[in-house]
Amino acid sequence: MLLELLKDLLNKLGVIVVLAFLLSRSSFFQRYILKEKMNLYYKIFFSIVFGVIGIAGTYWGIPIGGGIANSRSIVIVVAGMLGGTAVGTGSGLIAGIHRMLIPGGRLTAFACGISTILGGVIGGKLKKYIDEKQDKWIYGILTGIMVESIQMGIILLIARPFEEALHLVKIIFVPMTFINAMGIGIFVILIQQIYDEREKAGAVKAQLALNIATLTLPYLRKGLNESSANKTAHIIYEMT
Repeated sequence: MLLELLKDLLNKLGVIVVLAFLLSRSSFFQRYILKEKMNLYYKIFFSIVFGVIGIAGTYWGIPIGGGIANSRSIVIVVAGMLGGTAVGTGSGLIAGIHRMLIPGGRLTAFACGISTILGGVIGGKLKKYIDEKQDKWIYGILTGIMVESIQMGIILLIARPFEEALHLVKIIFVPMTFINAMGIGIFVILIQQIYDEREKAGAVKAQLALNIATLTLPYLRKGLNESSANKTAHIIYEMT
């Protein structure tokens, strides 16, 4: 059962990675990622977006032993790591409350709902800390392991009967922790590529400006007249 569950979650992770890659290539998402400061509208909007995706992750999960093995935490933790505590908490509340209310997986409904909200809060609180690190994806994986461990602990504390909760945790702990932690790490890598591409584009523009200045300086040094202006304009036109 453990291997089958791991296989199913791996298949779902593959689809999530593809969707994450396509999302990371969209100009709208890139503009959101590159915003230094989000206004209230963006916070509300993306809380709803990530919350709805988290709900989809619940429905896409695998019912097992009174619970649902799923990848909901990937989206919620990433929401916090991208948008801060406000977005993480908002999306966590949406997906978490939904998890508490749906009919399926009643054994862990309340426990998983609480852990989903905590996942968003934790992701948001760790945003500044992780942003300062070099290998952000490693910290993304560690965050995923921490969030899943907390979730399993909450299940054992809240879900009853305890024997059923313990049996469920023994089955889902390793597969869900591995898959969701890897999913968060991959998501962080895709996000980091957006920042790297911006820095690379800025470096290319700076180098272009320097090359233009180097080539036009001999003409402009002689003074700005019709001849030097024509030659300078021609150089700029050819290089850009």
